[in-house]
Amino acid sequence: MPHLHHFAFASLAALALVTASCRAPGKSKAQGSPNHVFYPGPPASPRYQFLVGFGEEKDLRGDKGGFASFVVGEDPTSQAIIKPYGIAVQDHTVHLCDTIAFAVDQVDLRTGKLHYFRPEGPGRLGKPINLAIDADGTRYIADTAWGVVLIYGKDDRFLGSIGARGTTKPSDVVVQGNRLYIADLLEHGVKVLDKDSRQELYRIPKEGESEEGQIFSPANIAVGADGKVYVSDMGSFNVKIYAPDGRFLRRLGELGDHVGGMVRPKGVAVDRDGRVYVVDAATEVVQVFDAEGRLLVFFGESAGSRGGLVLPAKVVIDYDHLEHFQRYAAPDFEVEYLLFVTSQYGPNKVSVFGFGHRRGESTPPPARGPVTEQKSAPSATASAKSP
Repeated sequence: MPHLHHFAFASLAALALVTASCRAPGKSKAQGSPNHVFYPGPPASPRYQFLVGFGEEKDLRGDKGGFASFVVGEDPTSQAIIKPYGIAVQDHTVHLCDTIAFAVDQVDLRTGKLHYFRPEGPGRLGKPINLAIDADGTRYIADTAWGVVLIYGKDDRFLGSIGARGTTKPSDVVVQGNRLYIADLLEHGVKVLDKDSRQELYRIPKEGESEEGQIFSPANIAVGADGKVYVSDMGSFNVKIYAPDGRFLRRLGELGDHVGGMVRPKGVAVDRDGRVYVVDAATEVVQVFDAEGRLLVFFGESAGSRGGLVLPAKVVIDYDHLEHFQRYAAPDFEVEYLLFVTSQYGPNKVSVFGFGHRRGESTPPPARGPVTEQKSAPSATASAKSP
């Protein structure tokens, strides 16, 4: 059975053919199922399938083959997601930071209903860009307009904020265990706080860190199961990786639209096996690297296609809600976990992909892919606006 590193070669060859346009079609069709979009293409075994995309309620309620099972009226009101960036999925609900709606869009996967969380008073949202949800339902929302992280309880009660307008500008927030990680554009780094006291423990990069370990424009952060911190740095066109104590370890990627290159890295996520997912808003694909930083595959297609990403922003991994999406998988494709990718434009504001394997094939071990060549001259043809 082909392992992940086997399909990397097919992916690299495909990517070399599309760097002129910065698009990555790379799809294959399941036998007897012409609408199924897989990555990588044949002859490699597929590992990712585009499952479904949605941008408003009617996409979820069955009007276009959505995943809600109940019947709606002839002309139902359909609320829309306008311009999402950050995303979190918990308790059968997709939470989206909608930067134009001044709200967090809450999409119920069981009913297809969309609710706008738009609080008033001291907890009013300015420009929510990213969010994190703790196990107890506490929500942390990075707001670039107010320059703070706003905190809400599971009951929507405003609990306070972290930061100070004019001196901080949080771009992302992650909660893991008893720690909060806050990326700050004005302070050019990541602050690590004690979750309960909200007191700062240390910063990334640490004082005296090498030039290579400095952060210029932190867009998004992810924390692996091993505690390593991944920071997508738009200012240096790469992802920087730090040890749990904040020591710089290495970078992932470099400027360029070539294989393994990055133009405008934004969302970053790490799965349980150490695979790293990086969204590039300029090339409009999600690249997948192994734990050693070698490119495995990429997914996403040109605008207008079923799996198309249009100015993508964030990617998150979800292991808990397969029940809502397995029906979209090809009959012989078993989904192991989900990847939600937000697009700021286009009809699919949220695209859902599945990582998995064909029935009868065992799941490959964590990949050890080839070291990619990175020699092409950088050039981006896609527009990538700031958040």
